[in-house]
Amino acid sequence: MLRRADGSRQWCYRGAPLYGFARDEAPGETRGQDSGDGAWRVAVFRPEAGVSLPDSISVRHLPDAGGAALVSLEGLTLYAFEQKPARSHAACGVGSECARRWRPFAAGAIANPAGDFTVIAHPDGITQWAFRNHPLYLFDGDRKPGEVRGVGVDDHFHVVLIRRYFRPADANIRWITGLGNVLVTQSGAALYERDRVQPGEDNHDFHSEHGPAALGRWYGTSTCDASCAKTWPPYAAPADAIASGDWDVLTRPGGGRQWAYKGYALYSYLGDVAGEARGNRRYELVRIDDAGPGEETTGPTPAPLQLSARDEAAYVRLAAPGNAAGMGVGALFWHVVVP
Repeated sequence: MLRRADGSRQWCYRGAPLYGFARDEAPGETRGQDSGDGAWRVAVFRPEAGVSLPDSISVRHLPDAGGAALVSLEGLTLYAFEQKPARSHAACGVGSECARRWRPFAAGAIANPAGDFTVIAHPDGITQWAFRNHPLYLFDGDRKPGEVRGVGVDDHFHVVLIRRYFRPADANIRWITGLGNVLVTQSGAALYERDRVQPGEDNHDFHSEHGPAALGRWYGTSTCDASCAKTWPPYAAPADAIASGDWDVLTRPGGGRQWAYKGYALYSYLGDVAGEARGNRRYELVRIDDAGPGEETTGPTPAPLQLSARDEAAYVRLAAPGNAAGMGVGALFWHVVVP
């Protein structure tokens, strides 16, 4: 971060000041690339920059691990073995319970050390890569690139994060059966976001992705008022919380601060127990024909959110002559938040 001549502060990345471009009108546009006689370049996040990597190891963005981590060339997550008094490296040899789940990441016969990577002898007699003196392994439950099912299986093994993304101190990532990895509090309570069912959508649980961040920011905290918050407590942010990365800080009508992730305000559910997500995919019908903009409750006759342009168009179609059935009925739903 640097301080400009006018006294304001500006973000930098790898020592270079960052700017937006006035002609970029939509997310993903890069019209400023090579403009100004080629002086301007898109700022590209390269977590592997400055890391000396062996040919058989790469770095990949792993949302479920909360950062950019070491992976094999096939994209499978690498785990470092941390020796503790209860377990030595030799305890993961042939025939052991450890060896049935964790496979040593083999180094080639002519592999040479590179940076923080060294080649060591595994108890089975093979050569194995190590990172900062910690032997590297693959987990048998990871079948596809990006999976990190080995997290939490054995506290001697951990994902090797090269870059750790910001996350509130009391937030974590946990595997929930049937849902995969989701955001949770340190106590294990699943975190949820609430969204509006849009006309024409067939799948609303966003199991593998999020709704548009801009839409979540537009909703703000309006999807859960004071009455709603009695069942769905807002995920509180401390008074000194600062937005970073995918995490934003919202202010509720009563003045309390609340965390938001990828644009959507976060909540827990009082009906949950640790390790479960009973609030997932809970739908509630709302009326959209006689309420003022921005009103919303979770009582027996809830009022709606303010209508988006897409909702307005659907409402006009429903209100046309001959389409009275179901006029003005919409829905909100809760779903767990994936990293």
